[in-house]
Amino acid sequence: MTPWVIVAVAAGVIAAVLAGFYFAFSVTARVLGRRADGGAELDALNEAVERPPFLTLFMAAPVTAVVTAVWALPDGGVAAVLAGVGAVAMIVATVLTVAVNVPINRRLAEGRGRRGEPGGAVSGEEWSRLAARWCRSNDARLALSVLGALTLVLVPVLRLTGG
Repeated sequence: MTPWVIVAVAAGVIAAVLAGFYFAFSVTARVLGRRADGGAELDALNEAVERPPFLTLFMAAPVTAVVTAVWALPDGGVAAVLAGVGAVAMIVATVLTVAVNVPINRRLAEGRGRRGEPGGAVSGEEWSRLAARWCRSNDARLALSVLGALTLVLVPVLRLTGG
């Protein structure tokens, strides 16, 4: 198996893992969005998640997807199109996270106590508004990651079978 194939398979698997992660986040955040203290709870969840294992996958997703697209491009055809779609999906998911979810997470973290206990910087109407926005953005990155996984996982199969 060539390094290109390994990277392409990794791109599809990483996208699928992130899709599963975002699905779990969607289920959880929707419940928290209905709770008065949901902002503090989502903040605690985010603090637990923002660790090297997740951040490594998060940063590797667009990189491996772009490398896969570069690998598939010279052959043209369906594999190149799918790789391009997958790469764009993972780049957009990453940009969306940085542009929407991270600022909301930072706003939620403003109320965290000195020892790291969840605070409660937001509540009431502001929490409802932020939760709705966070969930919409998370649903979009979930859909984009599913699209990325489905397209990227096919690229090595098509390249290796001549499809």
